[in-house]
Amino acid sequence: MPPQKAPGPLARAPCAILTGQCLFPTSFEKIGAAGDMARMAADFRVKRPPMDIIQPAHFPRPRGYANGTLTSGRLLHVAGQIGWELDGTFANEDFIYQFGRALDHVLDIVRAAGGGPESVASMTIFVCNIQEYRERASELGAVWKARFGRHYPAMALVGVTALVEPRAKVEIQAVAEIG
Repeated sequence: MPPQKAPGPLARAPCAILTGQCLFPTSFEKIGAAGDMARMAADFRVKRPPMDIIQPAHFPRPRGYANGTLTSGRLLHVAGQIGWELDGTFANEDFIYQFGRALDHVLDIVRAAGGGPESVASMTIFVCNIQEYRERASELGAVWKARFGRHYPAMALVGVTALVEPRAKVEIQAVAEIG
């Protein structure tokens, strides 16, 4: 079987997969949910002891941060995710829409590491308008339940004056236990 190059955002990485052995110091390992062959073929883990960098194949390549890190203790640290589309544009300025997209991105990273919504152990939500968060709590609850059901990790809400992306209204950071 000839060496395979990692598809998508990781295609630029200097590594080939050859029956689980890497030709260079950095290695890639296929990961994904059992029975989900398409996702297993697409998501990759960059191994850099003492942690693995998690990068869903359908995500753009990050610059200056990692979308997720999986530690040897099986803790996945998910970088702050905002409510933009995968091409870096904002499809909607609405706070509720952006909250849902940010949650989707968090879950994409958790699933790429082999977990699910119930794996999320803690979450920090940064919002630019805490009053809007309070006023739209019932709408937020519906968005949450559509993705997490009745699973509620330890959470903190932090009001901020701005986020790095000027059009972002919410950013969500999480930690998940990947069993």
